[in-house]
Amino acid sequence: LAVGAAIAVAATYAAFDASRSSRIHRLEDEAVALRAQGRWEEARVRYEQVLALEPDRGRALEGWAECRERIAAGRERELKLAESKGQTAAAQEREARMTAARAHFDLGLKKFYDAVTLMHEPSFDPRDLERRYAEAIEDFTRAVERAPDFADAFFHRARCYGYLGKEPRAEADLTETIRLSPT
Repeated sequence: LAVGAAIAVAATYAAFDASRSSRIHRLEDEAVALRAQGRWEEARVRYEQVLALEPDRGRALEGWAECRERIAAGRERELKLAESKGQTAAAQEREARMTAARAHFDLGLKKFYDAVTLMHEPSFDPRDLERRYAEAIEDFTRAVERAPDFADAFFHRARCYGYLGKEPRAEADLTETIRLSPT
């Protein structure tokens, strides 16, 4: 009876070992196929299943390591792409803001130079000059509201404030101009 039981146990172990070996081969074949398709995450999972059953299996260790490298490289590419898209989106957003602000800036600039020209005419009215500078300030302010990083709008608004004798405001705008455009 003992010999029969031993044979039965040995047969059970052999069947279990054959089943385990078959499962390892099946999982490893699936991992290789997934890897060939570039499905790195799925292949990595299959290799990990193989390694759970046979931790020292060389082919599975190599495949698992390659999958991890490919996954890491893919994530790095995705991050760079997302970063470049973010930079591109930011540049496009800035361009849209500057375009919206440009019309106001151009109006303000025309009014500013009209006022400067008027100031040199012999029969200019100081009240008319103040009005033109005030109108130019309004336009430059609209430009700054649409594009808070528009250094030229701050600069010309500061010049208008300076001509009107509003030095604290002129100084604040010049400080902002330097902050936005230090060179």
